[in-house]
This record gives sequence, C-alpha cells and structure tokens, in this order.
Amino acid sequence: MVTLIFVSGLVLAFLIGWVGVRERAERKAGYTTLRFGDKKLMQRDPYMGRIIRLAGAGFLDRQHFAEILEKTKPKRTAAGPLGSRP
Repeated sequence: MVTLIFVSGLVLAFLIGWVGVRERAERKAGYTTLRFGDKKLMQRDPYMGRIIRLAGAGFLDRQHFAEILEKTKPKRTAAGPLGSRP
C-alpha cells in the first residue's frame, strides 16, 4: 500500500512538472494551448496548431473550446499533438 502511494506521488509530480515544461516552451514560442493560459498570448488549438483566440482577447468559454476541439477530432489522429511536430 505504501509503495502504491509512493509511486502514485511520483507519477503526479512528473505530470505536474511536464505541464510546467510545456507551458514555458509555449510561452517562449509566443502562444498557449491552455484554455486559461496567459491572456497576453494567442491561443492555439492543441492538436492542429490553428489560432483560436487572439492575444489579449477574452478566454474561450468551455462549450466553445470543446466545439473547436470536436471539429478537429477527425484530423488530430493523423497529425498528432502540436508538440510532436518536427
């Protein structure tokens, strides 16, 4: 039981760290893929990389963001995530 808790804690710590690494890389590139990412940056679709919110514009509401992702669903499998592009 203690081992399971320890391993779960390690996995959680890794995932939290990975989000931070991705967020810093996106900021350096001048965009965000997070729904509530830096408002000063343009927001891109996390799968196709298209601009979905201009820098300084209001955050997308949950429904609108979900609709955008749903539209790219058929295309995203072939393209892979934005971060995997060469």
